[in-house]
Amino acid sequence: MKRNGYTFLREATLREVLEHFVKTEVTRNEYANCRGELQALLACEDRTFFKRMRKFADDRDDVNPTLTWTIGTHANKHHERVQHWVLAEVTLDSLYSCGINPAMQADLDRVNGHLASFAEFAQKYPEFQNDSVPQGDQRIIIAIAKTEVSKKGTLEVVDGSHRGIAMLAKKIGSTSAFVAELKPER
Repeated sequence: MKRNGYTFLREATLREVLEHFVKTEVTRNEYANCRGELQALLACEDRTFFKRMRKFADDRDDVNPTLTWTIGTHANKHHERVQHWVLAEVTLDSLYSCGINPAMQADLDRVNGHLASFAEFAQKYPEFQNDSVPQGDQRIIIAIAKTEVSKKGTLEVVDGSHRGIAMLAKKIGSTSAFVAELKPER
């Protein structure tokens, strides 16, 4: 079923979304010292898994938007607005970001957050140089389906902007994504 910027493939569980997030986080250099601990999470039963994910969120030195939209953080309860998660095929042109890195915020704002438009500016930032396109499940992006478009796009990327930029640079037009569909506004 076609929706605003994405095509529904199937329902997804919160655990699936978080497991994907863990699998992408362990590839980052900053988590090299706890890679084994994070990978061990994947074998935990649900109760332990979610408890340890909340601890991981609390122990971080940043507020990761994926964690605010999945399990919540002390200061942010966006997860309470999520009705359910789906796996979908998204068009990369439908993606926007509210922030990637403070150093590039002016360029991101210049294109109203639209990821495809930002791609032309991305190459001037070292973190986007030599980005290769990930393969398989590593391509999956995590996004929030917005009912009202506040930026130039319908899906807010909360994890995967770098992957999206790499795909856009290679002229790839779509990818899989875990998409949070929100509860109706009251």
